[in-house]
Amino acid sequence: MGRKNRKSRDEEPEPGFSAVNPFGSLELDLPAGEPTPAADEAAPTDPLAGLRLHVFFERKGRSGKTVTLVEGFPADSEPAALERLARELRQALATGGTVREQSIELQGDVVSRATVYLQDRGHPVTG
Repeated sequence: MGRKNRKSRDEEPEPGFSAVNPFGSLELDLPAGEPTPAADEAAPTDPLAGLRLHVFFERKGRSGKTVTLVEGFPADSEPAALERLARELRQALATGGTVREQSIELQGDVVSRATVYLQDRGHPVTG
């Protein structure tokens, strides 16, 4: 079995090929696109803004596992808004968690970190 004939990396590139940018020779006339929305239009209002929240931890009924609970959301809260806040908390605190009924459960005792995060977002927190 002989060695296959391969091009050396030191060889010159083929004519019409740009070694720096393969799309460099393309000249396209594209439309400008849609303008970006103003800052007022881009940021949706947070339906949970300004709520007084209660943050605490418990072990009861969880086989000794500690969870941090965030409560104080009204019964008519949008589920999507609760999910969004829970996702932000999980990412910011590097922990797992879920939304159950009208509360957010976070794995572990992260009360102090959750309190700081929620206060930075403008929520008055008790606990």
